[in-house]
Amino acid sequence: MRSGDRARPEAKTQLRLADQTWAASRRMIARGERPGYRIADTGDGETIHVIELPWLGRVAADRANAIRRARQAIAAWLDVDPETFDVERE
Repeated sequence: MRSGDRARPEAKTQLRLADQTWAASRRMIARGERPGYRIADTGDGETIHVIELPWLGRVAADRANAIRRARQAIAAWLDVDPETFDVERE
């Protein structure tokens, strides 16, 4: 099996996980629940990442703006109001 053949199932698995997470988060919000997400610094002082949503990639944010920027990125991905879920620093 070529290395490209192995990478494709992993990409499909990540896509499936992202779809399931998106749907579950939207269902929780529709029920009035507040899903929670944790952020962590990447170590470069300029970006953070959302631990539960690795497919979002790095989000440009310094320490002072990290929660606000993560909230914006998550809200855009979920297509919901940024105040409908919780974000906390790891």
